[in-house]
Amino acid sequence: MKPRTTKTIDPEVLREFMENLLRASGCDERARRRRCGIFLEADLRGIGLQGLDHLPTMIRSLRSGKIDPRPSRAS
Repeated sequence: MKPRTTKTIDPEVLREFMENLLRASGCDERARRRRCGIFLEADLRGIGLQGLDHLPTMIRSLRSGKIDPRPSRAS
């Protein structure tokens, strides 16, 4: 088994990556920024399951219609 390696990614590069994926999934700008802010904050706090690791699940839910990519109101 190969040893795990750790890579550090600039938070703004990660935010841009996540925003691009959510844009491609149909999210409007406000929803994209809010979701990416939450994911990035979780990653910076070391809670990966609510950060970038959660993004594939979010994208599947957006594409299947379980999550509205353009909510009319964000709380």
